[in-house]
Amino acid sequence: PQSFLESVRKNHYLYPQVGGLPRALEIKNLELRPGLEARLYLPNAKGNLPVLVYAHGGGFAAGSLESHDVFLRALTDDAGVAVLAIAYRLAPEFPLPAALEDLHFALNWLEQNGKKYGLDPTRAAIGGDSAGGGLAGIMALEWNRQPGRVSLKAQLLIQPNTDLSLEQNSWGQNRPFGPTPAEMTQYLSFYLPLEHNRKDPRVSLLFNPDFENAPHTVLVTGGCDPLEDDGRALGERLEDAGIALEHLHFEEVTHGFYFHLGAVELSRRGVLEMGRALSRALEGQAF
Repeated sequence: PQSFLESVRKNHYLYPQVGGLPRALEIKNLELRPGLEARLYLPNAKGNLPVLVYAHGGGFAAGSLESHDVFLRALTDDAGVAVLAIAYRLAPEFPLPAALEDLHFALNWLEQNGKKYGLDPTRAAIGGDSAGGGLAGIMALEWNRQPGRVSLKAQLLIQPNTDLSLEQNSWGQNRPFGPTPAEMTQYLSFYLPLEHNRKDPRVSLLFNPDFENAPHTVLVTGGCDPLEDDGRALGERLEDAGIALEHLHFEEVTHGFYFHLGAVELSRRGVLEMGRALSRALEGQAF
């Protein structure tokens, strides 16, 4: 387990090297509280900006501000939206519910401090990829259910991990492309106590009893991704609840395709479409 953890954390540091040249945006490194770092990406616009609070992927145990830096620079530029990336605490050192607590703190920080940085807390979204997408979706529901809060207007869920029981069909159909069920089980052993119910709604977004508080959703899935059906099943739940949903499906992409935007045209186009869809969702526009 330790060698697996060391390997996946090392691999995530390679992602910026295939992302292409970073964009020249204004970037601020922040400490939201002692031990909770964040990175604020600002587009080429001024004042009262819509903002996306972002949780990176990495199986709850890997990933960082650096691993997603090039991707988030591009997303900021394409969406014309500020992005606040959160370096939430990682398992196994900090298992459930540490990551969710950090995302909640970040949303509270934004509500209280966003205007100082030219951000508009009334036009806020939450998002993430893979494990971070699942965390973001769970937090969106929890946040919007709280009385007295400024509700999140949108969520961007990129190839989200929504069912940690690993019972969705695409885990078997797409197994050669990774992550494999064995790898995912290893990640989960870091994040959850062995006896913990994987269908707990605070663990698996899909098993929340209702989605009526979910915000306007941009959902991204890939046809060669083992998590494809995690996303599709979530999309069905959102549609059944009457939630505005824009589903971007890219049939030929694998998990994490957005990291290769400097080398693969489909990745570049995918990130551009995500950015435009996020912008529409935050403005409440039809798609």
